[in-house]
Amino acid sequence: MGLGVSFRALFGGYVVICFLVACALFNVQPSKTFQPGDAVSRLGCFWRPLQLAEVCGESAAAPKAAGAATPAEPFWPKVCKQLLSAEGIGITLFFSVLFLHLQFYLGNATEMLAQLGDDGTYAMVFNVLGSSALAWTPCVGGFLDRVTFDVAFLVCTVFMLVYNTCSHVLLLEFQVLTFIFWTLARLLLFAGYFSFLPATFGFRTFGTVQGATSFISALVGLSYYPLTAVAFDIEDGHGVVMGGLAGAAFLCLAFPVLLFRLRSAEEKKKKAKSSAEAGTKDAETPQTYGESSEKTAVFDSALPATSTDAATN
Repeated sequence: MGLGVSFRALFGGYVVICFLVACALFNVQPSKTFQPGDAVSRLGCFWRPLQLAEVCGESAAAPKAAGAATPAEPFWPKVCKQLLSAEGIGITLFFSVLFLHLQFYLGNATEMLAQLGDDGTYAMVFNVLGSSALAWTPCVGGFLDRVTFDVAFLVCTVFMLVYNTCSHVLLLEFQVLTFIFWTLARLLLFAGYFSFLPATFGFRTFGTVQGATSFISALVGLSYYPLTAVAFDIEDGHGVVMGGLAGAAFLCLAFPVLLFRLRSAEEKKKKAKSSAEAGTKDAETPQTYGESSEKTAVFDSALPATSTDAATN
């Protein structure tokens, strides 16, 4: 290999990394499952588990009472409704197209780099950078905590377009930027996808909705094989296919726009509701003041007569 690293040593390193990550994830798990009303009192880290806060009886009973009062919607009709909603169709198409985009470059990167004169060194660099997503996880997690999903998916799509554009530059050293943006785009896509589903549809149907969207994504991913065949059959086929995938990724910008419009409409509804509630309170307040003023006026009108009677006596 270009860097003098054997495949056995490389995969041995991956095994060690996977083992450490599995141990860390196992260690941070709380000793009990989340219940309605539970809160996190201490975040977990590599050497201590996540700890849940104790919930008082009234606070713990409130969600159960609310759940008992409101009958749950049947499971499968709810799943179908969620999958056929604007958000469900949008995230399915968005994830499927962009995942195919990532998959095609991953499978053809070695050939594309070889056409630029790579002897295997840059292919190894791509493997190392693509496997270094763990180091970027805190940054991506902090970013997702501070922005809305429309912004997160917009940035993800922009990274996709940037790495696609960089892949067309016929300079081998420049491909390091392609690797970096590919890694960031993939991490943002998966982190945003697995955060969006439970936040939008709830944890009750999360597994089923995620399975259905992933199945559709896998079906779309089967087009990887004919696309690869086209890339090898025509002149500059890889560039042509990557150009087509860039156009598809550009169309995916419609999904962040959709989420932005839905979020704006929801915020307007909340503001209108708040204004209506405030107006109702304001309408009730003068009536109270008017009754008080009327009672005061009646009481004041009796004072002169009382004073006159006292003077007469």
